[in-house]
Amino acid sequence: MVTTRYYGWRVLFALCFVISVNMAFPIYGASVLNTVMAVDLHWDRKSLGLLVGVNMLTTGLAAPLVAVAVNRWGARLSLAVGSVLMLCSTAAMAALVSNSWQGVIAFGFVGGLGTAFGAVVACQATVAAWFSRHRARALSILYSATGIGGFVAPALFSGVITASGGRWKLGWWTFALFALAALVTTLLFVKNAPTPGQRGASDELAAEASSGAAQIVDPSGKPTIEWSAKAALQSPTCWLVFTCMASVMAGASFYIAHGQVLLRDLGYSAGAASISIAIMAGASLVGNAIIGAFGDRVGPRPLLAAAMMVYALGLLLLAHASGTYGLYVYAPVMGIGFGAAQVGSMALLSHFFGTKPFASLTGVGVLIQTGAASIVPILAGAYFDTHHTYIFPIYVLIAMNVGVGAVLFVVRKPPQNRMRLGS
Repeated sequence: MVTTRYYGWRVLFALCFVISVNMAFPIYGASVLNTVMAVDLHWDRKSLGLLVGVNMLTTGLAAPLVAVAVNRWGARLSLAVGSVLMLCSTAAMAALVSNSWQGVIAFGFVGGLGTAFGAVVACQATVAAWFSRHRARALSILYSATGIGGFVAPALFSGVITASGGRWKLGWWTFALFALAALVTTLLFVKNAPTPGQRGASDELAAEASSGAAQIVDPSGKPTIEWSAKAALQSPTCWLVFTCMASVMAGASFYIAHGQVLLRDLGYSAGAASISIAIMAGASLVGNAIIGAFGDRVGPRPLLAAAMMVYALGLLLLAHASGTYGLYVYAPVMGIGFGAAQVGSMALLSHFFGTKPFASLTGVGVLIQTGAASIVPILAGAYFDTHHTYIFPIYVLIAMNVGVGAVLFVVRKPPQNRMRLGS
């Protein structure tokens, strides 16, 4: 047994690398790889959207199963399975795929399962187990890793493709090596929860682990009562958070699938477009930092509402990007909004309903957000193939995020005296 005061931070940093590879690389890096691949193989926009749509739908449908697996067998096994699936997916994209339907199976289905088992649900459950008072900060660090991964992946894969003379298969093999590294990292460093002699982010947590009788605290450190998963799912506020997650991910799924080709349509080069998506991902770190710095003190709800408004503004700027400054204005605005909304929604679930139902609620939330968002890139691609513009789909996404953000500004935390204490 390893005994160290800062063991929880060691686990967190291992999770940061794993979630970066299994979540950020498929989102941001594969956006570059899929676009180059689709152009080279002459796929239409609907096929490009289908790759991302099936990937997200698979991730969402598998999320409740992953939550059950995490609760029963632990997050470490789930993360290992996810990394193996991601390795298989990327190797297949490099070695086997020659048409869009093969890509849908390899990236959409197998890669979607890899993200489901190897990213959000398992990583967040592990963070919740290791961190008590500073959970919002730990979650912000975890999601910062996706921003860093998103910043690195587009430039990395674009550079590999350029240096190899347009060989996008080499980009997929590079991705596969990172998936293998994520598997090794999981097996060596990730632990499901503290044991006696190990400490997470605070002395309180170690004492809870040793005694087996944890006192639950909210982000301010005040004692609170845990909701059951059943009771939380009966709360309209819980479903409002799910709607928020779906609205944000709908915009992200559009951007992942069509952002690169949209920017090319607006006259930007492939290199400039890939740089802008890296800037967008890097800017998400600022949004994560905002939640980490202020979420535990003021609560994540008003910050999440504001983030959705900023995110909507970024989508508007994307639709009308022009000139050099237009390319580099939309990206940081959209990235800050996305980063804050991404971690803020998860922090809000924990803040409202506690740690006990967190893995289950995360599983349901991921199912809803990815299921709803998976259809967006397909519909947007089909709309473009017919009307040769993305303006209408983008304005629908803007309206969704503004509307949900406005409701979040006025909603309040569900009262504990109305909760149902069922299992």
